[in-house]
Amino acid sequence: MQKCLWFLLFVCSASVIGAGKLQVLYEWSWIDYLWESDAHKAAAITAGQYNYTKPVIIDVDVWKGRRKNYRNNVKTFITVIRRPGVPASLTTVSDHFGYGGPLLAPYPNWNWAVEGDCDGITSVFRVAIDECDRLWVLDTGKIEEEHVCPAQLLAFDLHTDRLLKRVKIPRSIARNTLTNQGLFVTPVVETEGVNCEKTHVYMADTTGNGLVIYNGTTLWRLESPAFAFQEAAANFTVAGDHFYLDDGVLGMALSPPVSPRENYRHLMLRPLASFDMVSAETSNLHQSHSAPVRYTLVSGALPSQAAGMAFSASGVLFFGLIQEHAIACWDMHKPIAPENIAIIDHDIAYYQFVSGVKVIPARITERHEELWIATNRYQKIALDVQNFNDVNFRVMSRRLDSLIRGTSCDSQSNLEHLFRDAEDTIWDYSHYLWNLANAEEYNQ
Repeated sequence: MQKCLWFLLFVCSASVIGAGKLQVLYEWSWIDYLWESDAHKAAAITAGQYNYTKPVIIDVDVWKGRRKNYRNNVKTFITVIRRPGVPASLTTVSDHFGYGGPLLAPYPNWNWAVEGDCDGITSVFRVAIDECDRLWVLDTGKIEEEHVCPAQLLAFDLHTDRLLKRVKIPRSIARNTLTNQGLFVTPVVETEGVNCEKTHVYMADTTGNGLVIYNGTTLWRLESPAFAFQEAAANFTVAGDHFYLDDGVLGMALSPPVSPRENYRHLMLRPLASFDMVSAETSNLHQSHSAPVRYTLVSGALPSQAAGMAFSASGVLFFGLIQEHAIACWDMHKPIAPENIAIIDHDIAYYQFVSGVKVIPARITERHEELWIATNRYQKIALDVQNFNDVNFRVMSRRLDSLIRGTSCDSQSNLEHLFRDAEDTIWDYSHYLWNLANAEEYNQ
């Protein structure tokens, strides 16, 4: 009953609707790749390494070179869950088209996509691009339930596609200490300094209910009840289809600095199977290898589940609302309340499952911030009832200012209201430390 009341309040109070729809940039009925030759593709099919019904798009990100020799170098990254029948997980959209849609090219090349090669890339859910033009790749090392390789964090120079850093994540950090479960799904990168002298990478472990932090020299793991799924939120309804998914922490986003005087940020995170919103100050997280973490939790903050999230430079958080088939936003300068969550757009065909959400900064677009999303019909995948005559995957975008114009996200107020209505504060002492002097970490 409380959930129904929230929904009614939301429908009546939310700022509906934004100024216009997101525009479709790419769409696919099924996924095919830019093969080295027809023989290469035929061999992959024969060996069971490629089956057009298996690839599922999860995330998107985009980068454009700004240096003189790289100005025409534009990369649109697409991640695909690795499982039998999926030959490559980290890809870019090519200029070539197949019957299902634009062909995907493995990144950096096919040599990195060899199954079982732990010096390559196994399976990637999401990626992140930082202010120093580095692509951060969080590789689960898993194909379905099998740990084929150790989990790892990779960083590539986007100007040259050269590997800059590889951090192998030890099992004691990559998996839950009690359940032995672990699946890395989302990286978020925080940098400080003109040349990114300080870098922190936050990694969400959705099945192990954990958050792993890397500060350039050390890895450590945090575990908290705030990261766990909620049974009441594990039942999903999308476009009339019902399925069960008990994923823990998945959506994460890093706020801009809270003020010109204080440089710390908020890391927003939430389990997929949850209606709550959780926040922690990055200044606290930086010290969490040896000190407790203060998580602030707003219970029932959202009317339904949400996957990917991303902040704008002004502090507007964007996310998809799964059961509303909608794109929504919230201004962090206002309390989390139904009247402050704005529906930007909703469409039962286009927003059935918004998996990837990115705010592309003006330094990349060279014009203005843009919202990019990747959608899939996850409910059809979960129920194994995909129709490959339909469009199953889309990448969409639109400039931010036009999306939020006239909504509750189109203004700012005092930050003192952030989490004013928080119902719980958790001090968590669970941390597990791993110094990289004892792990495999190197620069190339």
